Amino acid sequence: MPAPALKTDRRLLGTWRSDRQPTVAGWRFIKRLTSERRRKFLDIFGRLRVTYTRTRIRGVLREYRFTQRYEVLAADSDTVAIRYEDAQLTGEWRIEHIHFEGRDRYWIALGANREWFKRVRNRAAQENARRQHRDGALVGNPGPLARHP
Repeated sequence: MPAPALKTDRRLLGTWRSDRQPTVAGWRFIKRLTSERRRKFLDIFGRLRVTYTRTRIRGVLREYRFTQRYEVLAADSDTVAIRYEDAQLTGEWRIEHIHFEGRDRYWIALGANREWFKRVRNRAAQENARRQHRDGALVGNPGPLARHP
């Protein structure tokens, strides 16, 4: 019997960065914290970068780096459920539900809160998007920003 096909979800692939503004704006604290402790806690958001390949999650948070194996368990039109190996903290395989809002944003639940992420576009991808927009305008698809005489 052949090995099962490797499941992947193309929406995940690439690099993502924690999105501080919507995460902090929606964060609700269960316990009261001093303003200093609250500030230090909220300061971690917006710094984590995660890259999804077909089989690995690589993360960077300041000097801390990690790599975890993962696999897609299921997906629908706006979510993906993954199972990842949390070797550093628990040694267990954990399940995470990733909720997409468009192509370039997602959130994960952290208790009763959400941490938001936005896709990081590399320079080559940004240049390709600009080129496609420019070339589209040249072949008769001016788009909404084109100037008209």
